[in-house]
Amino acid sequence: MNVALTTNVIDVDIRPIQNSEHFDIISAENAPVSFDAFLIANVIEGRSPELISKYGPNWYANNAKEAFRTFVREEVQRYPLFQLTTDPITRAKLQDAIAKEVQTKLIERQGIPVQLNRVVVGSILPPKGVVEQTTQMIIQELRKITKVEFQKAEESREKPEKQRGIADRAYRESLGLTAPDRTCRRSSGDALPRFHNLYQKP
Repeated sequence: MNVALTTNVIDVDIRPIQNSEHFDIISAENAPVSFDAFLIANVIEGRSPELISKYGPNWYANNAKEAFRTFVREEVQRYPLFQLTTDPITRAKLQDAIAKEVQTKLIERQGIPVQLNRVVVGSILPPKGVVEQTTQMIIQELRKITKVEFQKAEESREKPEKQRGIADRAYRESLGLTAPDRTCRRSSGDALPRFHNLYQKP
């Protein structure tokens, strides 16, 4: 029996390939976060036949995708929302930790003939609805703070005025300015009849 041998040629790109994954998960305190993560790797030159024979042309989708998503999810869920969304050092720690997991638990353990270039975690944000809700809460808090500060300013302005009024009254009373005013009015009233009688004499 003659067997015709056939050969299928599969082209393998050995340049670094970026594999991206989107995440909508929760942080350490159960707050939702949304972000993208990227695994950038390339097939080791000269080992593409081994990669194809063991893992096929879609090695990432078939052998690495779910493991990578698990590593990312577990690392992100260790941190609270505020730290994830505001601290760039936290993102750097995430990237290093995930890359280490990919290298040791995936590439080396399974013997996948690829070289990991790096892992990138994109900007981590709350979902759009949460961002809008948070923005409105911040606006309301700022309004409250502004109102309180305005009231404090008004109280600070009125207090010295009241104190000056009290001090002015106390100063006048200490000089006896109020009593002489009343005495002067009585003296003027008593003098009018005598002045009138003076002109009625013949």
